[in-house]
Amino acid sequence: MQQETPIAKAIQSIVDAGELAGAVALIWRVDQGLQVECVGWRNLATHTPMARDTLFRIASMTKPITSLA
Repeated sequence: MQQETPIAKAIQSIVDAGELAGAVALIWRVDQGLQVECVGWRNLATHTPMARDTLFRIASMTKPITSLA
């Protein structure tokens, strides 16, 4: 069983509060490699869990994300 990380715990608390159905977080650290956290539900009605390959509709979010980079 994989130990829950601080980022997963933080996202899980937001899911538990009902503010978010679920999330996938990807963290890259040069010294530690890749970390992917999947928390919550992809579909609340069917209780399908969030997964690494979950697709998100980000609509017009490309400009803010690109400007941040």
